[in-house]
Amino acid sequence: MDVSTCIRTKLDDLGLAPAQLAKRAGVSRQYVNSLINGDTKHFRLDKAWRIAHALGMTADELAAVIYGDDAE
Repeated sequence: MDVSTCIRTKLDDLGLAPAQLAKRAGVSRQYVNSLINGDTKHFRLDKAWRIAHALGMTADELAAVIYGDDAE
């Protein structure tokens, strides 16, 4: 699963809109939308950790999404 699919799935599971996630994570809506749209050229790990936390994910779960299942 890639980052965009993971975020979309978690948003659906939690019933959140991207703007709500952005607010919870303390990042811009544009940043969340760019990740949802698969644009990871500006991917920042510090923001990714905040997004993961806002989605109820652990650091290990996020690492598995970013680097593959072998990261766990």
